[in-house]
Order: sequence, then C-alpha cells, then structure tokens
Amino acid sequence: MQLTHDLYVSCLLLQTPYHNALAQGMHIMQELQSTHFMTSASHNVVCSTANAQDAATQIRSIYLGGTSSTRPFGTSVLDGVDLDIEASTGSQYYAAFVDQLQSLWGGASKKYYLTAVPQCKLC
Repeated sequence: MQLTHDLYVSCLLLQTPYHNALAQGMHIMQELQSTHFMTSASHNVVCSTANAQDAATQIRSIYLGGTSSTRPFGTSVLDGVDLDIEASTGSQYYAAFVDQLQSLWGGASKKYYLTAVPQCKLC
C-alpha cells in the first residue's frame, strides 16, 4: 500500500526548528486528514483493516521514530498523530489504525500522543 504523495513532501527546512521546539518540551503532531481514509476510486488509500494497519506502520516509520528512508523532517521524531476527521467515509478503519499505532508504541521509551478532531457540520 502506498500513501498519497503529499505525505512524503520533504520538509527538511523544518528539521532544526522541530529539534529546537522538541528540546524545549513542545509537542509536535502529524495531522492526518480524513481524505487519507476515504475509499472512493479517487482516494483508495485505506480500504480494509489490513490497509489501515499498514498505514499506521508507515506513519510510525516515517514520522514517529521508525526507520524509513523517507523522513520528511529529517531526524526529528514527532510526538504523535492528530486525526482530522471531516468525513465518515472510511471511518470503519480508524480503530484498526489506532490499535496498530498503539501496538507499535508499546514499550517505547518516548511517550506518544494520539488526538482526534471530529467535525460535525450542522446545516
């Protein structure tokens, strides 16, 4: 499974500011928009439990101290993931994604955070 290209955009210019912020005790999260969980033909990223688990493994490897060669913020290890939930499509896979992240974080010396921002639009 390949996550969308925008997750791999290189942000190496942020490596030093991130290191400085982390050293001062600030927490930096990687936001994941709900479009990464949509299952339409144009956004077929997470379309099964296995895909959600694979996505969690990739997110950990890329942003949260894993060993990916694709690390947009260089050696900076972010503090967690923020789920920006704007659509219900694909929401059945959030639990598998979160369970996998928590499993991967188990036993880590660093404390990781998981936040979510569900949006309910009232029209």
